[in-house]
Amino acid sequence: MYPQRHPSIDVLSSEDFFKVTEASEKYEVFTVMNICNMRMKQILVDHPAEVFNYGTKHGYPDISNLAAPLMMGIPLEEIVTKLSPHLVVPWI
Repeated sequence: MYPQRHPSIDVLSSEDFFKVTEASEKYEVFTVMNICNMRMKQILVDHPAEVFNYGTKHGYPDISNLAAPLMMGIPLEEIVTKLSPHLVVPWI
């Protein structure tokens, strides 16, 4: 591997970004996990349900707690389609 700068996650589409976060958690790439964690807080307003899923799945209650109030204004029908199945009943 040649020394070079790491690619920026800021330019990724949200779909690709969430794939990177899942991969970093699965393979425990700690530097990427930390960067993704910080980025989650920046995209909270645009993707609260996805950020909530990430926080609950990977043990980041601080992130889940930030996302939950933002989900209150989203119609239940929409939230149900975005939440992980095991979170639907507790959310209702």
